[in-house]
Amino acid sequence: MAFAYSYSMILIEIQDTVRSPPAESKTMKKATMISVLVTTLFYMLCGCFGYAAFGDLSPGNLLTGFGFYNPFWLVDIANAAIVIHLVGAYQVYSQPLFAFVEMKANEAFP
Repeated sequence: MAFAYSYSMILIEIQDTVRSPPAESKTMKKATMISVLVTTLFYMLCGCFGYAAFGDLSPGNLLTGFGFYNPFWLVDIANAAIVIHLVGAYQVYSQPLFAFVEMKANEAFP
């Protein structure tokens, strides 16, 4: 779940658009806390309801675990969509790493 909140590169731009009467840091801390709590609540509810419905019999692969093998093309499209989603998400997840490497390279080779 920690990778779901890697918005470090756009946080400064969001803070710039927030109006100043309350401090930006207070506003952003409140907004971040609310968003993390709502997202955590949603994932916990999905997990708890899934466990309540299926218990330990929950299949490892939800696409084919319930005997849904036909039509094959639909399962293939769903698997392809997952791969496309993960390839795109990799770029977002690795932004803090790229920023760190660029900072260290800039310090080493000015």
